[in-house]
Amino acid sequence: MDTLVEFLVGFQAKDLPASVLASAKRVFMDVLGANMRGSEEPENVQLARWVMRNASPARATATLLRAGFPLVDEQSAALVNGTQAPSVELDEGYRLATAHSGAYVMSGTLALSEALGKSGIDMLGAFVLGYEVASRAAAAVRSPKFLLMPHGIFSTLGTAVAAAKLKGFGFAQFRETINIAASLGHIASYPAIMEGATVRNYWTGAGARDGIQASNLVEWGFAGLPDGMASSYGLLAPFEAQRMIDGLGGVYCVTQNYHKQYACNGNFDASIESTLRLVNDNSLRPENIRRIKVDIYAPYHTLNKARPRNTLGAKFSLSYAVAAAAVFRHANHEAFSGDAMTNPEVLRLSAVTELREDPELAARIPVIRSARVTMELVDGRILSDFTENPRGHFANPFTDGELAQKFDRLSSRYLTSEGAERVRNMVLGMEKLGSARALTDAMRANARALSET
Repeated sequence: MDTLVEFLVGFQAKDLPASVLASAKRVFMDVLGANMRGSEEPENVQLARWVMRNASPARATATLLRAGFPLVDEQSAALVNGTQAPSVELDEGYRLATAHSGAYVMSGTLALSEALGKSGIDMLGAFVLGYEVASRAAAAVRSPKFLLMPHGIFSTLGTAVAAAKLKGFGFAQFRETINIAASLGHIASYPAIMEGATVRNYWTGAGARDGIQASNLVEWGFAGLPDGMASSYGLLAPFEAQRMIDGLGGVYCVTQNYHKQYACNGNFDASIESTLRLVNDNSLRPENIRRIKVDIYAPYHTLNKARPRNTLGAKFSLSYAVAAAAVFRHANHEAFSGDAMTNPEVLRLSAVTELREDPELAARIPVIRSARVTMELVDGRILSDFTENPRGHFANPFTDGELAQKFDRLSSRYLTSEGAERVRNMVLGMEKLGSARALTDAMRANARALSET
């Protein structure tokens, strides 16, 4: 623990290699776009309205990432934006553990940077550190797959680390912030997402809010459990503390991420990629397909709910996702809407999509996440496609241009086209910004009229 805290206190963003800064800005931009798009989910609209009804003009210090970009206090902004961030499953993730670290950390970092008037480089540095600690902790908690939902656990920790850095805490305060944050996590089961429990998104936002609160509690004199991560996380599963410091300051976790091209579980990417190749390269219509088989690593072969409860449940059903991709020829958010879920061809194909465990593919994860899709056609032909490593993985990354197009597509619902470009360029030049507020001021200045959104 002491080694980790000493590193965090001594860290200087200006000393980061250009490649790490570039990766961090790509991640920040990607989560920012996904965050805005998540603002339209009905439950998130209601949460934002509740926050705005209770907002105090005297504490309007941070921006809600939604139509008009209104101002509220920083913890409310962290709560709402953090809830939005994973809602449409287009945010990114850390590839070597189960963690959407960008979504965990970005909302609270942005909100507190605005409130404190921090510079762009300060905000970026805090974001890198929060991402680092959240990712390492996710790897250190050795929980079996499909047991714990990490969103409400590591969003608190990652945001607390970012907050402590933004506030300039020394060793004792930084350590105490981590100790307290580790005890504030929202503990929940992973099957919540399979059942379409959208409260899972709220856990991320509540974690971001509470991560800031952890730093406040330290300033007010509260004390946490000694060695808080081991004490709290060790109750959940074996906690391998050495993973928090192995190679620290070498390869940063923010460079080992994946960016999502499809609006569903990131482990489905290879299956969807193969599905789209098969239907596009062979000009297949849904009625041409008799049945589908997907070979994938465990335990994702168990995500076979043919008729999910709702949009979130559909995004975590591999059977549904492959069927929808085969019918709609895309796996955008719209492929998981209520209307899409009642499409007769989607329902038919989802019911005849078989998921099979492939131990050879399991041996390659977490670095390589492959899948094979085989289609039996009504004319008797058998077609198969294998995806070795899907696009967006840090070893098979999207180009800067592709990520820019994704950001523009998501953010231009709320920003003018010129505004989307301006905000994107400001994020990609974040280290040069004199103030984080300049970024959010640009959003308000270039917001689409509310009647357009």
